[in-house]
Amino acid sequence: NQKLVDLDNAINTAAAAGAGANGWTDTLIALPFGRTQRQKNFDIVSVKDYGAKGDGVTDDTVAINKAFESGANIILFTSGTYLINGYIKPQSNTYIIGYGATVKFKDYTSSLHLMSVNNVTVEGLKINGNQYAWTSWSGSGIGIFKSSYITIRNVEIYHCAQAAINIGQTSEDPLEPINNKILVDNCYLHDLGSADIKTFYAYSNGVAVVRGKDVVIRNNWIDNVYDIGGINLEG
Repeated sequence: NQKLVDLDNAINTAAAAGAGANGWTDTLIALPFGRTQRQKNFDIVSVKDYGAKGDGVTDDTVAINKAFESGANIILFTSGTYLINGYIKPQSNTYIIGYGATVKFKDYTSSLHLMSVNNVTVEGLKINGNQYAWTSWSGSGIGIFKSSYITIRNVEIYHCAQAAINIGQTSEDPLEPINNKILVDNCYLHDLGSADIKTFYAYSNGVAVVRGKDVVIRNNWIDNVYDIGGINLEG
């Protein structure tokens, strides 16, 4: 049977190439347009593939950023609580899916930080800003700066003592690139800021639009925001 002969030859070729290192999947599985199976596998990765634990105790910041830097088009946060201590920084052309997962901040220095990126979607994630650990009014659940074609959908953000979502700017420079084509859709933003925080004036916003063009905010539920309001339109 010629098919068995061809399979046997392919196995021998893979073994000679170093099966398990360079061979089996790349050689035995033919994909269109010259792609390898290994390349296809990296279209979708989990942050746990890069060492994130999601146990609510381990600092997962570095592991998550490694996943973001992997070049994968789709990044998965599987169920769990991912503690971060600093910025996690998605790259352009990525789709982040986090149904069942919570990202918990260590303090105000943490954020899901979109800086100078394009074509990014964040969907299904919960973000716990851990605002009672904050010592400064300087932070946000999701910060968007100099970016375009950003979608935040079905995301829940709470306990952020500045803004749940900040469509912001990094300076007063009028030439700074404007955030463009931003969609905030069907999100639940709640329990933001508190009079009980005494180390600083912890007023907050659901969505703050400081620097943006073609920003669409629709179908969201914004609740229990201390002292300012649900949507703050500045520019």
